[in-house]
Amino acid sequence: MGVVEIVDGLVYTVRELHGEEPQTEWLPGEVSIVADEYGKARAYYQGALLTN
Repeated sequence: MGVVEIVDGLVYTVRELHGEEPQTEWLPGEVSIVADEYGKARAYYQGALLTN
């Protein structure tokens, strides 16, 4: 399991989960991280862009 931190709609960090953290939204399954047309990393869940 991992944590994807999103700031202003962009992936800020990706790291291992080491316990519950405040302001965490739990999503079952997989999150895809894809570079947009400007090379910025964006996170998608079930085809939808994740934002903060």
